[in-house]
Amino acid sequence: MHVALIAPIRTLINLDTELAHAHPRQFSALLKHICETSGDSVCSTMTTDKRADVETDFTKYTSLDADYGTWFAEPLVRIDFAGERASVLEAQVEARLTEDQCGAQAIESAQIQIFDNTLAIVVLHLFVRTDRITGFARTPGELERYLTHYAAEAAAVLQTVAIEPYLRRFLAVQADPQFWPHRRTLLKRPREFVAFKDISTPDYPVWDPSRSSLMWAHRVFDLSSCTLHERELIRPALRAGAVANTKGYSVGWGNTVLERFEEPENYIALCCAVQHFYCLVDIIGSAQRRLYRSVVASSSARSFRDYNRVFDRLEIFRAETSSEFADFQNGLQDRNRAIFDDIANSFTMPDLVQAIDTKSAVIKERLSRMALANSAVSQRVSSVAILLLGVIEIVSLVHNIYWYSQDVHTAEGNTDPVYGVTDLAHATSFDLVFNITAILVLLAIPAWIFFKRDIR
Repeated sequence: MHVALIAPIRTLINLDTELAHAHPRQFSALLKHICETSGDSVCSTMTTDKRADVETDFTKYTSLDADYGTWFAEPLVRIDFAGERASVLEAQVEARLTEDQCGAQAIESAQIQIFDNTLAIVVLHLFVRTDRITGFARTPGELERYLTHYAAEAAAVLQTVAIEPYLRRFLAVQADPQFWPHRRTLLKRPREFVAFKDISTPDYPVWDPSRSSLMWAHRVFDLSSCTLHERELIRPALRAGAVANTKGYSVGWGNTVLERFEEPENYIALCCAVQHFYCLVDIIGSAQRRLYRSVVASSSARSFRDYNRVFDRLEIFRAETSSEFADFQNGLQDRNRAIFDDIANSFTMPDLVQAIDTKSAVIKERLSRMALANSAVSQRVSSVAILLLGVIEIVSLVHNIYWYSQDVHTAEGNTDPVYGVTDLAHATSFDLVFNITAILVLLAIPAWIFFKRDIR
């Protein structure tokens, strides 16, 4: 039985997109150099088509039958494992399985697409020997759990043999002034993450081995070469509400069944694209939940500034993701657009997008109330400060008048009826003038604000 596992996983690779677009040619040259010099180190084949060249923005389609590729949809690198390389990967994965699970499946080929927003998509093409899995996968539910477990173990291996070496090589090439002569670095460190704060590692760039990087595994079953027993094992895997039609595929949450489908690789590519965008939206939703809880738990002015900055970054990321998704969706050709929409609907992606829009509005309202509260506190503090300053100035003025009149009378030795006032009028000091001017300014400012305020 042929099964394809599509598994989104998390990585520590987070690219500074604005910096990449600011230096597109150097960025493209850097990616090419990494692929040319890193393939042997991971025992695989590396390719990249990632571009940030503003000169090619008007060329949407490379050919009439090609779909439009967007920035988010194109990975930094594709790492392929086939033939002997796939056998080596299979042996490394089986070393993490139990004895009865070893030999129950064979990796025909594998590919990992490494994106720049802490995401990667693993695609495993397996041949599952159903006669070897009867001991631990007798029902559709057990088969699903086992395949997900296998995907998790494969993801852990690929973190070590593919993603981590690529990240280390990226950091090394980035540090070379010949390829990247700029002060700012392309890759962000985990402490600089905003939307990806859920990722923490004690030893960057090594992934924390105590934490699984797998998000989920979508299983694609091909019925074209299945026996009757295998068909009966697969069909119940489709949940209620799955999108079933006459196009040769039935897709539901977690599973797809292909039957007489002419282009399975095309379907898998579209499924990878949907899951990549879905993961981005899901990550944004998780970041919004963390931000809202932090906002509710804190009310200090400093925290408000930090949370407001995080919210602005999340809103920009949300807008970019929505725009990229719409561009990619609208750029698909007729049949691909229908398949893409079916997969997205089976993942309930429109509901998830609506949910993050709602959470965004709630967080914005909460931050607005915090801003009003902080503004009221600032106004009260400013009013008290101005009042105290005014009182101090008045006391200082009275003291200076009394002191100066006494000083003038004593110096000249006269006996004016009004003690020192005449001399004060004839010789006023700078200190006294400054105090009077300060009082007038302090009175003029609140008066101007009061009469000039907008009452609409």
